[in-house]
Amino acid sequence: MSVVQIRLLYVTPVWADCVRGVKKSEEALLKAQKTAALRIARCYKTVFDMAALVLAKMPPASLLAVSRKTMVESKKCGDIISKADAIIEVTRQWWYNGSKSVSFYMAQVLTTHGCFQKYLFSKTRARSPACVHCQAPEDDAEHTVPPGPGDVADLLCLPSSDDLPPNTQRRDRILASALTNSNHIYTMVEEIMGKKEELERIRQMADAAWQILNT
Repeated sequence: MSVVQIRLLYVTPVWADCVRGVKKSEEALLKAQKTAALRIARCYKTVFDMAALVLAKMPPASLLAVSRKTMVESKKCGDIISKADAIIEVTRQWWYNGSKSVSFYMAQVLTTHGCFQKYLFSKTRARSPACVHCQAPEDDAEHTVPPGPGDVADLLCLPSSDDLPPNTQRRDRILASALTNSNHIYTMVEEIMGKKEELERIRQMADAAWQILNT
């Protein structure tokens, strides 16, 4: 991972500001990071880009570039800022809840692998990919948690300082709102997936009992 970051963040003070907010450039950096993130989190390539970074606990390269530029500019002004101090702010704002943000159920939603009929069907552990609770043709993470894995990952992460307005009161309101949304999505995922797992266990026990009675 360190080799990937060294290559990605080469001469960051020159291009850090140019990349922030430019979708095409950020996506190119994210694509390179995702390759390493998938190896760290041991995920399949089908996992969403931001979800892979959350699982691997890797802040986006565009934010890491900003932290490195801060270090260089502070050094030129005579202030000494350690690497840890420079990165801690962007990391804290990107992922406020730390490692607790990825629980067992959250990991299932982010990877789309878990007690979803579509996934279980691919592993020959379900008769059909359709939802057993409604008429949906496919029961996957996006069907179970409507925002979908990509949006869930985005909601878990707070906005960076560069994306916030200069007014202190407005910044505080936006951060408070983002934190509330993050907590809500976390709670929602835990409740939905917990109940879904319970119902799936009951379904599998019923199927096993039916097979025993009919053999």
